[in-house]
Amino acid sequence: MVQHLTRSNMQALSPPHAPSGMTIGILCARLAKSLWRSYGIETPEYNAPSALWRLCKSMGGTPMVYRMAKRVGSVVSVPLNLYMATGFVPPGEQRSSRAYDSYPPEVGLAACIVIVLKLVYGLDGQDRVPKEDDDVARAMPSKEDLLAAVRQRQDTEASDLSAKFSARNIGLQVDDMTDAEIDAYIGFCGRALLGGADGDTMLDRYFPLTEEEKEGGSREARRDRDETATRKGCGAGGEGVRPGEQYKLWKGRDVLGEIPVEYRQVVERAASVAGVSEETLSVVLGALERRVLSWITQKKRRSRGE
Repeated sequence: MVQHLTRSNMQALSPPHAPSGMTIGILCARLAKSLWRSYGIETPEYNAPSALWRLCKSMGGTPMVYRMAKRVGSVVSVPLNLYMATGFVPPGEQRSSRAYDSYPPEVGLAACIVIVLKLVYGLDGQDRVPKEDDDVARAMPSKEDLLAAVRQRQDTEASDLSAKFSARNIGLQVDDMTDAEIDAYIGFCGRALLGGADGDTMLDRYFPLTEEEKEGGSREARRDRDETATRKGCGAGGEGVRPGEQYKLWKGRDVLGEIPVEYRQVVERAASVAGVSEETLSVVLGALERRVLSWITQKKRRSRGE
């Protein structure tokens, strides 16, 4: 197919600044709206089961995570249509839309996975210990294994740029880099200078210290001591709380707030696989979390007969 394209066609299909995932979703929604209003063509629903499983695998999840995320998606009514005026409506119900229903479906599915991981692990520095034998948390991997899988997948995607961005590559020139590599390098510099979810590991990986510099104190050793002290201070007697208890909400628009490192790692990975920014995913995640809490409150009221 490329052989039959002219130079102008190839340039038109390869813009210097490719649109983001959110922008593509908005353009697709406009196209679906135009097709429906002009020709009555209905765009089919998003293939949620396949996409949800791919997102779970990309985040190191298991079939249990997939099952629970599917249930959460049903509770919060994740939109699966590009245009809200189309799609299936259950009998006896009216078509309605809520805030942030215009985001791409994969963003909502990724947010559901993050909600499941927060329910099971907390991701707030406190350990979650299941007390009942039939708790679904017992069928989940440990928090350390999950976070290790998240970091491994994130590092694997960045491995192709690790050699180019390394400090040992003294021949790196901006003129030899493509626009995509320049954008990636600017983002890399921001994470390295301002700090990211992996803390000081990025500096150690791309700008390693010499043996003489390591003798003055290991950055890894200091970080391990800090994490050990933090774990000892969480919970009484080291038992922790049950999964699902003390569910904490972080506002996605709070740019000056601080979030735990483990939660930031999960959000960064989810935003990466969904193709959106962390801020966008955090805003959508906050909206879906409020829907879950509202559903839990209504369920408790119905059980009490109110």
